[in-house]
Amino acid sequence: MKLQSGFLPWKIILNQIPHANMRAPSSDFKQLARTPTDHKLEQRDSRLQSLKALAGKLSHDVNNFLAPVLGYVALINEESASDLTIQQYAQAIESSTRKTEQSIECILNAVRPQRRFRPKQVELSVILREELEVWKENLPNSTKVEVSESITEVQTCADPEQWRKLFQNLLQNAHFALATGGKLEVELRYENLDPARTEELGLAEDLQSGYFKLRIKDSGFGMPESVLSKALDPMFTTRSKGQGMGLGLTQVHSVTRLHGGQVLLNSMHDEGAEAIIYAPVIPESWIEKQPDNVSEDDQEGQIQGAESGSESLRKSGKVLLVDDDPMVLEVIKACLTHEKFEMITARNGEEGIRLFRRNEGKIALIVSDITMPKKTGIDLVREVRQGNTSIPILLISGDAEAAREEALLSLPEPRPTLLHKPFSLKELMEAMEKKFREAS
Repeated sequence: MKLQSGFLPWKIILNQIPHANMRAPSSDFKQLARTPTDHKLEQRDSRLQSLKALAGKLSHDVNNFLAPVLGYVALINEESASDLTIQQYAQAIESSTRKTEQSIECILNAVRPQRRFRPKQVELSVILREELEVWKENLPNSTKVEVSESITEVQTCADPEQWRKLFQNLLQNAHFALATGGKLEVELRYENLDPARTEELGLAEDLQSGYFKLRIKDSGFGMPESVLSKALDPMFTTRSKGQGMGLGLTQVHSVTRLHGGQVLLNSMHDEGAEAIIYAPVIPESWIEKQPDNVSEDDQEGQIQGAESGSESLRKSGKVLLVDDDPMVLEVIKACLTHEKFEMITARNGEEGIRLFRRNEGKIALIVSDITMPKKTGIDLVREVRQGNTSIPILLISGDAEAAREEALLSLPEPRPTLLHKPFSLKELMEAMEKKFREAS
């Protein structure tokens, strides 16, 4: 039997620019995962880095293509509210567009989980038990699976949704392996590891809270050596057509490394498979506690503010729209014109800066793409902030990594909000209104 570890030095970037519709985490996490002592994994890391670059390029281009589709669908819905047939066509187009967006998001989440990293204090045993119960309920009646559980409470600071997805992926793999029945063992507990072992695995150094271990083992058909050696390779899958993208273990690996942990796989053909995860227990002091749930009074105030936000923004001045993609520029202009906004448009950052200086007293908000020729959206923000420190700016991007989070962090206050393509007219309006209210 062979024990295999994987390596991916995910950098945790938590002080991100606030994303629209997403609370940005704010903490002082350092890069948790260290480099394991197994240098044979460099080739896999190189392949994964290549996939990250490919996924980023794909996301940027495809989302740029999808943004105009969603924009024009919104306009079709507005203009043909009384025609049910056209409404059905528009809904079908939007549904197909959203599915494409979800497929791209699935790839990005597998190779770059830090894009949506929202850690907080969680009880992992609760999430694991919930997913295990769902897994049991979805087993066919004809499949006899004996489940052995040894789950103890493990509290740590983590992204609960990412760990939920991690549990789902591991259990889904076990579901395939146990198609004809068998045994499943699930274990979650605190684990004592000495410094030499943590360094060997590439785990985060002890944060004075110790480590925990997750173990999921099935008695299914297992993996031969040829499959086991590639199991954590993101470009390898044994899934047949129609059975998904085969990125489950890639996402398990990425999420684990993002949280400072390590994944080990142990398997032989016809002898089952075992996945073991070691990770540090991250104390609550390492992360600022998330704000409490919004009260009903606060929610009512937010709703009232949203209702009046568009009108206040219209009365305050024009919107400067900057994007080098003609289709994106035209559809956003059409959507905002439909909502009675006055627009000034620019085809690149250099032109945007020039038009802002010429019309500074007339502009109430700037909406700009990030990746553009001549002057980028980052350049535009820096030059605008030199003479105007208060105007609200909304940056849009087809890909999070293309947005260069480090560059965004270096921008002067108040920092812009980042909205990801593709977005609906409603999402764009909400982001504009929210940013305008924040600056008021």
